[in-house]
Amino acid sequence: MTKKTAYYLVSTPLHLLVSLAVALSRRDEEEAKLFFVAQESDNRRMDFFRKSMQAWQESPFVETKVFFRPSGKGWGKVASRKRLFADLKSEVHAFRPERVYVGNDRHLEFQWVMHQCRKLGVKAQGIYLDEGLYTYVGRKASKRFSDRVVDDWLKKLFYGFWWQTPPTIGGSKWIDEMIVAYPGWVTPLLKEKAAEHLRSVWFENGQLQKITQAWLKSFSIDQARLENCQLMLTLPETNDMRQVLGYESEARDLLTRLSDKGWQIAVKYHPKDLENDVLSVLSLPGVFEIPANVPFEVILPSLPENCFVLGDMSTTVLTTRLFRPNLQVMVMQLGESSGHFDQFLDFYEKLGLMPKKLPELVESLGVTKRT
Repeated sequence: MTKKTAYYLVSTPLHLLVSLAVALSRRDEEEAKLFFVAQESDNRRMDFFRKSMQAWQESPFVETKVFFRPSGKGWGKVASRKRLFADLKSEVHAFRPERVYVGNDRHLEFQWVMHQCRKLGVKAQGIYLDEGLYTYVGRKASKRFSDRVVDDWLKKLFYGFWWQTPPTIGGSKWIDEMIVAYPGWVTPLLKEKAAEHLRSVWFENGQLQKITQAWLKSFSIDQARLENCQLMLTLPETNDMRQVLGYESEARDLLTRLSDKGWQIAVKYHPKDLENDVLSVLSLPGVFEIPANVPFEVILPSLPENCFVLGDMSTTVLTTRLFRPNLQVMVMQLGESSGHFDQFLDFYEKLGLMPKKLPELVESLGVTKRT
């Protein structure tokens, strides 16, 4: 059987993990390449994973390349991107991909690759890989005038009329189908796309487990404490927390109560947070920090079976359900009601997860001492 040629374009650890799961499940039918695409400012964050993938002898990808576009403004940025496009054009002409997978079709690199395929007469399938909550609730920023009109026309002016601003992530006309965890629950903006189920069993692949374990060992994490962790708390960006009156004080109250009952608790602040210990909880007995720069997706496979995962306005809950369906997961709704949080309520209810306010969390988690 002749293998299909395929590109996988990634820009975040989640994109990489989902791409690996899909590529490993299809390695007998694809000759695949992995491309790291992102702003240059994200280079350092993803450089660890890029080096790891290039060195991995059991990789499902025949080649791993980097196409980081420069950050900045003005004509210099445009000129640099056009040089990057020239490199991508040469790659596409040589490889002629029949499938192009991406976790974010707003990336210029993805749309440029698809445009080049069309010009060559290559019938490449654009395939959207589940990016997380945006798949199910949509991207609100895509509705703004600045996004729909201003940014759209600027990109068309500078780069070409092949550019299409998606109505939400995954919604551009370059996307033919999608591989998502919950095909029946996607945002209406994606309903017209052909859908395939992203299967939890793909993440149990032995080679995938091996590489994630290798990643975890490369970070400065107390493995013994992680193995005994009873609750993993993942937090949103500090700015999001501070937009919700009472969020920080209630989160601190919850952790204090659980600490008093002897819980072993891992706290993971958002990767974009530069402040140290925003909640001032790391001095509590039993509370320890997972470094903010360590992706949650890398930690998740190593959490013990009796560990609770607690999250709210993030993809944490969805990721846990997908990668570790047997773990107990809860959605917290701290502080006063928030429009930012409320947009996720319908989706959480579909998952069978009713958000819990502080008294309910205390009752569910803090009644008995964990041993």
